[in-house]
Amino acid sequence: MFDFIGDIHGHADKLEALLQKLGYQKQGGVYQHPSRKVFFLGDFIDRGPKILEVLNIVIPMAELGSALTVMGNHEYNYLAFHTATKTGEGYLRRRSEKNTHQCQETLNQLSESENKRFLNWIWNLPLWYEAGNFRAVHAYWDDKCIQKIKYSSIGSKLNFSNTVFRSTWTKSYYFISETYVLSWIWKNKDTHLCPG
Repeated sequence: MFDFIGDIHGHADKLEALLQKLGYQKQGGVYQHPSRKVFFLGDFIDRGPKILEVLNIVIPMAELGSALTVMGNHEYNYLAFHTATKTGEGYLRRRSEKNTHQCQETLNQLSESENKRFLNWIWNLPLWYEAGNFRAVHAYWDDKCIQKIKYSSIGSKLNFSNTVFRSTWTKSYYFISETYVLSWIWKNKDTHLCPG
């Protein structure tokens, strides 16, 4: 059985309170439950006062197997903010005032080594999860968009050589090419970005 938790945004105290209310207890410094797991739906970072503490809860749980995770749009944006273009001319997410402001709390709260560890971890997060009895994505599961991503060069995980990181940003900061459908699964059904 899974407990689904999303949009933590650096609020470690609320996360710990929720985990404890759900019956999770720390064992060896990692929250665990005797019969359930957490499924984290992304957006661990930005905004809140204890981003590092959230990551120090979520990452060990995922590494131990007491939690599963998918990437949220904030992790995706943060990764692109730190990933140089292949030409070396800037970053995949422009360092505009708006984009810098969005991730400023995370930038302020993570040391260089913590940031490197977090970025390495993000690279391995799936964009969605699909099992026999359920599916999970950060915001909105749209079969057409998932199929487009699944059978494109992207697949369910990002890597530097796939289309995501060969592309450039559009004015609205979503990647062009096949990757525009990613914005669809990270927003909601009212965001008309994926043509039928």
